[in-house]
Amino acid sequence: MSQMLSLWFKETYPVFEARASETVGALMIGAVVDQKESILLAEEFEGFATELLACEAQGEENSSTEV
Repeated sequence: MSQMLSLWFKETYPVFEARASETVGALMIGAVVDQKESILLAEEFEGFATELLACEAQGEENSSTEV
């Protein structure tokens, strides 16, 4: 019985190993994509925050000259 189990494992292990490699590869690709999306979102938010601060500063300048 153990010989049959051993033989089965030797024959099927490469299949499991290949599937595990594919899964790990897909997870790594997913992590890279998520990281790039996070960077893009951070850059977009940074640009928005910069514009918002510029508008607020311009609004303060306009209100101080009106007085």
